[in-house]
Amino acid sequence: MAVGQDVGVRKMSLNERDLEQRIWPQAHFPIGQEVVGKGPGNNSYCDDNGFILQAQAGFSCAEKLYPRDYLESCYVQTGSIEAVPLPIPAEECAISSLVQSDLLYGTTAGRRSHLFVYADGRIKDLSVIEENCRKSSLAVADKLYIGTEPMDGEGSLYTYQDNHLVKLMCPVAGEGIAALVADGDRLYGLTSKSGIFFIYYPADGKLELKEQIEPPFSPVLALSSAGDVYGGSRWNNLFRYARADEKIRKLDFQVPTLKGREMYNRIETLICHGDYLYGGTSADGWLFRFSLGKERMFSLGKPLNQPHIRCLAVAADGALYGVAGKDCCHLFRYAEGDLRDLGIIRVTSPHLWHGYRLAAAIAGRQGEIYLGEADRISHLFIIKGSGLESNTSVTFKA
Repeated sequence: MAVGQDVGVRKMSLNERDLEQRIWPQAHFPIGQEVVGKGPGNNSYCDDNGFILQAQAGFSCAEKLYPRDYLESCYVQTGSIEAVPLPIPAEECAISSLVQSDLLYGTTAGRRSHLFVYADGRIKDLSVIEENCRKSSLAVADKLYIGTEPMDGEGSLYTYQDNHLVKLMCPVAGEGIAALVADGDRLYGLTSKSGIFFIYYPADGKLELKEQIEPPFSPVLALSSAGDVYGGSRWNNLFRYARADEKIRKLDFQVPTLKGREMYNRIETLICHGDYLYGGTSADGWLFRFSLGKERMFSLGKPLNQPHIRCLAVAADGALYGVAGKDCCHLFRYAEGDLRDLGIIRVTSPHLWHGYRLAAAIAGRQGEIYLGEADRISHLFIIKGSGLESNTSVTFKA
């Protein structure tokens, strides 16, 4: 089964034979590959063990390579990367969500949750939202809205207006808000414990509790251009809330999952773009695409041999960028059948910093990609430049 292949069956479990036949994506960075080869040539040398090593095309082995030479290549090599520190104390600055409105806004989680804004190359801390927050979600309707999921107790729905944070309500007593999306005149949310799907109408402050999503549910929602909302229910099956008839329907489509691991996986991130729903899973770190019009599931493979697809964003050129990995995250890119690991995110100026854990991504208006770090001390990473576009095309076929 090839990456990008249309999967005709509705159940997406994969067995060992499928995995053996799969052609896996190759890393865009040449870690180890520039010192691997079969025979002598004009661009080769003999290592300490007597093996003749041939350089990969485009790389030079004119001099003997040392680990510092080829390990350097595991970092993102394309585009320019900037890391902007947050003026928020440690253990309070883990970025949980990002949203693009008139400006770029973000929220954090930790000992205290903060709302911040990025403008003119600087980040300003706007307000403390709550204490002991596990997760915070952002959405833009008529105003900026925030949903919180505390480590204990109940979370609330907030709005930020006239430079003030206003608490609106707790949708369900004793529960937080696991996901929040907005569609102009309404907000859609999902509670953190029982998975109750709710709608909030900003115009009159009305709250409507629709129904409970079959557990174990996935704590994510995505809004399509048609105004429908998608999410994940039991066994990683998709569900859709159709605005046309105001009903929730469980779709008979399961996202890609390794055989026997359905109970461990959740949909970790979802994003709608055009006619497609893109998403990634947690325990298996599997990337998928769902055709909204044709209702067909596509398996796009694993960007990395690790769990977690943490966040996704669609760039101006239509390419999908995301972050995958458990402890040391990698940036990846998918476009037209080409799934590529771009490497580890790192900056060297004004000081050396690695983006080990990232939890939020969004595309900017000038073609840049913003990534939110979710660590004890966190930064807002900005990736931009023509280098974001891949200069080599590799299509994976069966």
